[in-house]
Amino acid sequence: MCSSPSPPTKQSWPLASRNIAVPYRIMAIHPETDNARVELPPPATSIERVEAWTVSQAADVLAATSLSPRAARGTSVTIDIPLDEQVLSEEPPRPRPEAVHTVYKRREPIRRDSQKRREALQKGKEGSRRRQRWENDRLLSNPHAEPPLPSDWQVQPTHPVHRVPYFLAPLWDAEYARQQQERQKRVQASKQYASKEEAAAAKVTQELRAKLKKSRGAKGLLQDLEEEVRGFVQQWEEKQRELESEGVIEPDSSDEEIVFVGRNGAMSDARKREKQHKHLEKDKLIFQGLVDDHGAAFGRYLVHSIAAYYGLKTYSITTGNPARREAYVGLKIDPKTRRPSLARAEMPRPLWTVQSCGFTMCQLCGIKNGLARWPKAVEIMKPGLELLVESAHEEHEAWKKAGASEPSESLLEVCRLLLTMVESIEEERENWWTSPEKRTQRQRFELEDPKKFTELHKINNALTGDVEAMRTRLGSYARWTLDMRGGLADIE
Repeated sequence: MCSSPSPPTKQSWPLASRNIAVPYRIMAIHPETDNARVELPPPATSIERVEAWTVSQAADVLAATSLSPRAARGTSVTIDIPLDEQVLSEEPPRPRPEAVHTVYKRREPIRRDSQKRREALQKGKEGSRRRQRWENDRLLSNPHAEPPLPSDWQVQPTHPVHRVPYFLAPLWDAEYARQQQERQKRVQASKQYASKEEAAAAKVTQELRAKLKKSRGAKGLLQDLEEEVRGFVQQWEEKQRELESEGVIEPDSSDEEIVFVGRNGAMSDARKREKQHKHLEKDKLIFQGLVDDHGAAFGRYLVHSIAAYYGLKTYSITTGNPARREAYVGLKIDPKTRRPSLARAEMPRPLWTVQSCGFTMCQLCGIKNGLARWPKAVEIMKPGLELLVESAHEEHEAWKKAGASEPSESLLEVCRLLLTMVESIEEERENWWTSPEKRTQRQRFELEDPKKFTELHKINNALTGDVEAMRTRLGSYARWTLDMRGGLADIE
C-alpha cells in the first residue's frame, strides 16, 4: 500500500535565498503576516494518503501558497538583495578634526618656483616702479579705460584700405599703372649717365669689384697695371701739348682739307705726319704671359678692364716660341681728324682706389653713396658734393704718396669745404621745410591726402638722416684716417 505524501508545512519550506529570479513584466511578492498564518495540522505519517485530506486542509494549504505566472526564458534578471548585511548610511562619516596650534600656525610648503611666485615677481612690490609699469600696462589706474571690442581682435590690414566700387576699378588700376610708369622713368633717369664712356666706366667698376671681392691679392697687380696705363696716357698728353705748341698738330684740323704749301712755306702735311708718328706711340705693351698660364689670363682681363675704364682700345696677340700672349693698349682714332685721341677729356680717378674703397670702407665714399631722394631745392647741391669728395680723394692719394706724417694743408682745406657743404645742405633743408609754401602744402595734404603727407615727412626725415650720416663719416675720416682725435672740431 502506497503511503500518501504529507502536505507541506511551514517548517518544510525552503529559506529565502539571496538570488531571486524576477520576470521583466510581472513581479509579485506577497509578504506573509502573522494574522494570515493558519495553523496546519501535524504532518501526516507515511501511511496516510492524499485522498485522506479533508477539504478544509486542502483549502488552508492553497490559501497559504502564492502562485505567479512562469517567466519566459531570457526575460528575467537576477537581483542581489543583501538580507544579512546592514544598510549603509547615505552621509559619509565626518573626518576627525585635527588639532591646530593657536600660536604657531601651519606654514605653507616652500616651493622654489610656482605660478603664484611668478605673478608676484612680475607685479613687484607695492609702490615700486615695476608695480607702476604693471598697472599702467593694464590701465588699472585709468578711469577712461575701455575693454577691447570684438572688432579689435579681427585680422585686418594696418594700412588704410580704399574701398573702390566695381565699376570704378579699371580707372583706379589705370591711375596706379600711370604712377608706376612715372616712378620707373624717374629711376631710369637717375641711373642714366651723361656719356657712353661714363656708362662703360661704371660697368667696368662694378664687374671688377665683383671679381676682386674673392681675390683681394690681385689688388697690387691691378695697381701696377693701371700705373703703366696712366703713365702711357700722361706721356701721350704731354707730347701732344708740345706738338700743338710747335704747330705740328692743329686741334681743329682735318685730313680732308687741301693744304697748298709754297717752296718757302711751312712743312708739308706728310712731314707733319712723319714727325707726329715719330714722337707719339699709339700702342704700348702692358702685360705678357704664357698661353697656358691661367694667372696670365686674369692679368690680361685686368688690362682689358683698365683700357675700357680709360676709353682706350686693347687687343692681345700670340708671338714667340714658346707661345706668349701679349696684351696691348692703344689710342682710338678720331674719325674726324684721323688722329689718335683720348675718349675722355680729363684723367679719371684711379681704378684701384675705387676698388680699395669697397674693401676698406672708405668714409669719403660713404658721404656721397647711398643718398636718399632729396627735395628739388636741395638736389642741386649734389653735384658740388660729389666734386668735393673726388677732390678729397685726389688730395688723400697725393698725401699718401708723399709719405708725410701730417695731412697736407690742401687736404684739410678740402675737408673744411666738405663740412661747410654739409652745413649748407642742412640750412637749405631747414629753409625748405619751414617755408610758408611748404607749411601750407603740409596742412592741405594732412586734410586731403594723408598718403602724400606721409611721403613728405619721409623725405624730410631721410634728408635729415643723410646729413647726420655725412657728418659722422667725415668725423670718422678725420679721427681715424687723418689721426685727428678731435674729429670735426680739429677740422674747423
